[in-house]
Amino acid sequence: VENMSSFICSDCGSEHHIFGHGGVAKSAEATDVNLIGQIPLEIELRKASDEGHPYMARDEYSERPVFRAFESTAKKVDEFFGMKNSPEKSGFISKILNLGK
Repeated sequence: VENMSSFICSDCGSEHHIFGHGGVAKSAEATDVNLIGQIPLEIELRKASDEGHPYMARDEYSERPVFRAFESTAKKVDEFFGMKNSPEKSGFISKILNLGK
């Protein structure tokens, strides 16, 4: 997961690639590693984190690009670890440790 893949300006909504763009995707491809998500940075995420309030628990953020990026990444993690349709395993740690077999 690429953290701070870009910055979303809260004033104009524009996306800015302040740390460059595409480097993580190239590295993932070169090392045969899955890039499962890119999480942009925004002021609201920084504020929520500093205040100790879970960003994803705030319904008012549900249409924001950062919120959608977290959701998309979480779904890909679920798919990667096969958590869907796996009643014998309750989470990815069980999957990693081969528990429940």
